[in-house]
Amino acid sequence: MIGGSRSATYDAAVIRRLALAFILLAATQSAPALPPSGDAGAAVRTASTLLFTTFYRKLDAHAVVDAERLALIDRLHELHAKRSALPAVSRSLTATNAPAAAASEAQAAVASGLPQSDAVAVSLKAITAATHDRYTTYFTPGEYKQFDQLLDPQTLSGIGVLLDVDEQTKFIRAFFVVPDTPADRAGLKSGDLLESIDGSSTRGWSIADAHRHLVGKTGTTLSMTYAHPSASSPQTVSIERATVKPPTVYFSMLPRSIAYIYVATFGNDTAREFHTAVQRSEAAGACGYVVDLRDDGGGIVNVALQISSEFVSSGPLVSIENNGGEIDTFEADDDAIAPKPLAVLVNGYSASASEITAAAIAESGTGVLVGTKTFGKGVVQSVTRFNDGSAIKITTGRYFTPQNHDINGHGIVPGVVVQENPKAVFGKVDQDAQLARAVQVVEERLPFKRV
Repeated sequence: MIGGSRSATYDAAVIRRLALAFILLAATQSAPALPPSGDAGAAVRTASTLLFTTFYRKLDAHAVVDAERLALIDRLHELHAKRSALPAVSRSLTATNAPAAAASEAQAAVASGLPQSDAVAVSLKAITAATHDRYTTYFTPGEYKQFDQLLDPQTLSGIGVLLDVDEQTKFIRAFFVVPDTPADRAGLKSGDLLESIDGSSTRGWSIADAHRHLVGKTGTTLSMTYAHPSASSPQTVSIERATVKPPTVYFSMLPRSIAYIYVATFGNDTAREFHTAVQRSEAAGACGYVVDLRDDGGGIVNVALQISSEFVSSGPLVSIENNGGEIDTFEADDDAIAPKPLAVLVNGYSASASEITAAAIAESGTGVLVGTKTFGKGVVQSVTRFNDGSAIKITTGRYFTPQNHDINGHGIVPGVVVQENPKAVFGKVDQDAQLARAVQVVEERLPFKRV
C-alpha cells in the first residue's frame, strides 16, 4: 500500500469496513512468546493455564472445559471418527486443575483420530469462546499473520509515496510523502505532481499504472520529473528504490497553519510516525492541531500513552486494573510540546487505544473532542504467540480514564457533537463536516481572531 500506489483519499466508508474488523481484534499489550509445545495436550495446557490465570474475570472452569469437549466431539463427528474416548468433565474443576482437564480432552481427541493441530485449534477456539468475551480469542497461524499485519504492515520495495490523480491536471499526484523514505530524501512534498516517470508522462494514468512504474527491485533507480503546484518549473531527480513500510500516520498543513494528523491504527511504528508528524508540523509553524482518530479501532496501549504525551504535559493518562484487582496508573512523561489549540476527531468506530488517547487529552483539558460518541472498549488484552505462528489473545484487565470513568460499553461523548456528512472524505475540509467543525474549534482558540 506504499512505495508505489494506493487510492489515497480518506474515504470514510472504506476505512470503516477495515476499522470495524480491527475493533473486534484489537490487541493492547504484548506478552512474551511461549516456548515450543511438544504435543496437543501440552499446547492446550499451556494456553489454558494462561487463560485461567490472567483473564480479568473469574471463569466457570467446568463450563469452559465442557465447551471444549463438545467442540471436539463435533469435530470428530465431522471426520466420522470415534467419539467415546473423550472423558466426562468433572463438576469440581477449578482454575487450578482445569488446564490439566483441558489437556486431557485434547489428548483424548487425538487418540480418537483427530490431527494434533486440529485438536489444538478446536480446543482453544472453544475455550476462548466460552469466556463470552468478544476480545478473547485464539488465532491460527494464518489468522495471526493477518492480525499482526494490522499493527505491523508488511514492507515492499518502492519510493515511499501514497498516490491519487490530480483532478485538474490529470497527472499522478503524491498525496502523501512518507517521512524518511527515498521520495522524502529526494525532496518530494505532499501535493507534488509526478509529471513523468522514466520519461513517460503520467497524465491520464491510473493509480495501477503508476504502481507498475514506481515499485521495483530494491536498489534499482527511476527517473522522475515532479512539480509543486505553486512552483515555476518542474524538477527531475533520480530516486533509488528501497524497502518501505505503509504508514499508520498521515499529516498535512491546513489553512491558517493548522496541522492535521490522521492516525489509522496504534501499531508498532505509530508512536515514532506520530512524533515525526508533530515535529515536522512544529517546524512548519503549526499554530494548532486537529488529530483525527475516527475509525481507528485502537492497538497498543503504550502507543496511546506516547501519543497522548505529545500534548499532555503532566498528570494521569490512564489507570489499568488487572485480574487481581491491582491498579496501575500511567502518567504523562513531561515531554509535551508547548500548549496549542487542539481538537481530536472521534466517532463510533474510535475504540480501545483511540479512546485512551481521546480521554487523556479531553480530561486533562489539553484539547476538545469533536464528532460522535466513541465505541466504548474499556478493556485491555495481552497477545501470546506460539512457536507454530498461532497466538492467543486474552482480556487481562480493564481501564479507567484520568477522571476514573469506566467507558466500557458506554463510550465517550465529545464536547462538540457533529454528525458525519454523506460521502465524507476524511482530510478534506470542504468534504468533511466533522473536520470543518474541528478546524473551527481550533481557530476559535487561536490567539488572533478569524478574519
